[in-house]
Amino acid sequence: MFFETPPRASAARRSPPLQGTLVFQVSSGGDIYVIDAAGTGLRRVTDGLDPAWSPDGDQIAFTRWRSPWGLYLLDATGEERIVDGSKLKEPAWSPDGTRLAFTTNRGSDEPMTICFFGFCFTIPPFSFGQIWTADLEAGGELLSLPLDDQVVHAPAWSPNGLRIVYAGQRGLTWIDRPDEPGGEWQRGRFDGGSVWDTSPSYSPDGQQIVFMGRVHNRWEIFVMNADGSGRARLTRSDPKLDPAPSNVAPAWSPDGTALAWERETAKESGEFNVWVMDADGSAKTQVTSQPGQQVEPVWSSDGLALIYASAAGLYAAGTWGPRLADELRARSGHAWREPQPLTRANGASGGRS
Repeated sequence: MFFETPPRASAARRSPPLQGTLVFQVSSGGDIYVIDAAGTGLRRVTDGLDPAWSPDGDQIAFTRWRSPWGLYLLDATGEERIVDGSKLKEPAWSPDGTRLAFTTNRGSDEPMTICFFGFCFTIPPFSFGQIWTADLEAGGELLSLPLDDQVVHAPAWSPNGLRIVYAGQRGLTWIDRPDEPGGEWQRGRFDGGSVWDTSPSYSPDGQQIVFMGRVHNRWEIFVMNADGSGRARLTRSDPKLDPAPSNVAPAWSPDGTALAWERETAKESGEFNVWVMDADGSAKTQVTSQPGQQVEPVWSSDGLALIYASAAGLYAAGTWGPRLADELRARSGHAWREPQPLTRANGASGGRS
């Protein structure tokens, strides 16, 4: 999802219309829609997976798992397939918009029997993962990054575009672009991590990385410095609850002072609500309290509002007043207003894909 800077709220805390355009998918591989952030202009634009706006807001990258398979770009003139390949996922734009990273994971959970001219042999279960980059300024020139993981997910660019952090089968891993064209990519793993660490995201200033990690039977949210030091746990579910609820999907505020996330409130029914907290884990505040799933929160570019998905559609919740981060620090009444519906869909735009 994406939306641009909304206008400043007045001192009277009127709810201003959000500006910009959001993109979302109704299901994994299903229809992709755009809608004005004010809740108007809903229209279907294509179908596929993992739509992501370019940094300048002119193009949408997405993948498609039907013929013709591949990685696509969509703009006002139409869509173009820039990579021909199957099972591509998770396109991630470099901060300058000149490159796209994406993943592919292939393999088999069962042994495979292959026969050639009457001679048959069995291949044991296998898997391998790759991260590719497409250089859009060089006509989509492709590069397969030199990884040693069998499974890869969630590539995230550093704000300076020099490093990609991703989740591998042994935890969070980094890979650095060479200083010179044709140079060697450097890679490594963060010390003190866990094989369960996943979904990394850089803070806007590039100094920290927030991520999810497994603690016993639940997910919790952690943060660390960009070099892997200073690992700290930000959320703590009550371990006496059985089963204990999870905390997932952290999202940085635009100024890096706060985080939104999803907190599980009813594990049996899969109920989630949106919360916010300071970047150090303090001042936790519940934003939504509706039944069902309130998921995938993203911030407006000025930090005044959160857009999230539910079974009833897309909603916006906001303070419509002083910056949210200021209110969190002051803890003087967060003034979250009643969420405003942006779309109403019969289960189409909410929940997890």
